[in-house]
Amino acid sequence: MSTHLAGYKLKKKFPKIKWIAHFSDPWVDNPFNEYNWWTRYINRYYQDLVFYHADKLIFTSQETAVLVANQYCDQIISKTEFMPHCFDESFYPQKLCNVSPYFIVRYLGNFYGNRQPSYLFNALKIIPNSELKDVRFEFIGDSTLKIEVEAPELKNVVTTRPLVNYLDSLKLMSESNLLLIMDAPTAGISPFLPSKLIDYVGANRPIFGITPCGTSQKLIEEMKFLTADPNDHNKVANNLMKMIRHVRSGEIAHIPNKIRNRFSVATVGNQMSEIFLNMLKDTRFQK
Repeated sequence: MSTHLAGYKLKKKFPKIKWIAHFSDPWVDNPFNEYNWWTRYINRYYQDLVFYHADKLIFTSQETAVLVANQYCDQIISKTEFMPHCFDESFYPQKLCNVSPYFIVRYLGNFYGNRQPSYLFNALKIIPNSELKDVRFEFIGDSTLKIEVEAPELKNVVTTRPLVNYLDSLKLMSESNLLLIMDAPTAGISPFLPSKLIDYVGANRPIFGITPCGTSQKLIEEMKFLTADPNDHNKVANNLMKMIRHVRSGEIAHIPNKIRNRFSVATVGNQMSEIFLNMLKDTRFQK
């Protein structure tokens, strides 16, 4: 969020510059920020500066926009926009080359804080070994090599791979049988829409979400895939095996085109163009 403070300084020095502040996550209202009373006060002070001085505020999910902006006056709400992450079809491989004899379930990304693989591991311990004999779970990312698989029955099921570059990550997504989203549990509705989930949409592969109720859960279920709360190990196990069976049988193979179109770079790019054009038309933004 420190980049927004740089934006504020530029706006203060050059007030005629139009400033759009983009938020992938909530700032002060992020449930995973461990503020004490002082750090919360300081961050709220800086958030207020940004919100009042930016010309537009963009959030990547409707839930985040409502959560944050509704604490402010109509002036702030009126300049709030919702614009999701997007994917570029041309970045993905046109020909797939998945020659693995196993059913590959992949998670691409890092673990930190309460976002940990243990929510999956606890569920896998419930599933009979016979159900997983030809299934492999791969974790790919900067922190995945530090994962310790303590349960002996999982050592042949779970593998880790180091971080890869962005284009290689899209290739690995596209060559997976099933993709995993894993989020930390939250006390209320989760407002997060991770960019990784939209990269998964671009890969056009089935997705299983270990995620609390909220933005990601709603989108995954809109695609007709399954989710489970991270703390519900039995539901994670049952829904994961249902997803694997559905994919094996060919019942589900791809993401509906209407959803993929919603997050394409062309669609989201047009949304951004509309924001620019409306700012030019708005008398508040004219010199």
